[in-house]
Amino acid sequence: MSLLPLHEKKVRPLLDAVDRLREVLAGEPIKLPTIVVTGDQSSGKSSVLESISGINLPRGQNIVTRCPLVLRLVRLSESQARPYAVIKSSLETGDGKRINCLDAIGDAITEITSKLAGNNANVSNTPINLTVYKHDSPDLTLVDLPGITRNPVGDQPPNIYELITDMISYYIKPEETVILNVIPASTDFSTSESIRMSKAVDKNGARTIGVITKIDRCDKGISNKLEGNGKDNLQLKLGYVAVRNRTQEEVDSRISFEEARRREQEFFESHEELCKMSPHFLGTQQLATKLMNIQIDRIRETLPSIQGKGSQRLKDIEKELGVLPQH
Repeated sequence: MSLLPLHEKKVRPLLDAVDRLREVLAGEPIKLPTIVVTGDQSSGKSSVLESISGINLPRGQNIVTRCPLVLRLVRLSESQARPYAVIKSSLETGDGKRINCLDAIGDAITEITSKLAGNNANVSNTPINLTVYKHDSPDLTLVDLPGITRNPVGDQPPNIYELITDMISYYIKPEETVILNVIPASTDFSTSESIRMSKAVDKNGARTIGVITKIDRCDKGISNKLEGNGKDNLQLKLGYVAVRNRTQEEVDSRISFEEARRREQEFFESHEELCKMSPHFLGTQQLATKLMNIQIDRIRETLPSIQGKGSQRLKDIEKELGVLPQH
């Protein structure tokens, strides 16, 4: 029996409700369960999102993500319409711009980013909302943030590091947030800047997951790092997943995401060390499944608190309106 009808009946309404609240409560102090994607510049953050979503995002040498991107992935049933996307900045009213060709999504993000953050390499706190409807999509909502850069390049403001880290801190501080840290395999996990920031707000690693990229460059002993074994290895309660993203050559050759998944699986099966690991630690499909489970668990855990905060906020607003002069 397919799990899709059961998912659509029980899970999809919860996800839709939270996404609607996300728009309605923009600017309100009530925080919603969110998976926030962080990482150093050039850590492979955009490539991870591309692999999960199956869409091409803007690419470049310096900062590519310059505004928070709220990426909502919605799975279409086989009987539903062709894939499409809807995009708008959080400053816009209405339903947003419909994109019928998914290959045009990258240009649409770049266009709105330029309006919000300018044509140089500056950043903006104003989110871009992108909803992608696809038949093979996981049901997920992710918030992608600019990669951490320490030194300004070109037209970037001299305080670019502070602007980005302040933005990241704002998004990862709420207890409702799950922090997805993207870390290259060759990096010392414990000294990663994004890990350092997440540990400042999540000291025990209870709501942090590590996604390990550039796995073809990993050192010997990577399995211990992924499993969190050994006193010198960083333990995260949500664990780690290693992924093999498309190389730049594969992107330029326009290989499909399906072919990229096949090559990813082939890589793990042929790797001397990783082939011996449990599949729970390996691959984009495993990551997507893990994130969907984490997301729905987080929503169920926090929904009673959100309802309570929402009721209290309505009472506060009613009280504020009650003291306004009558006309």
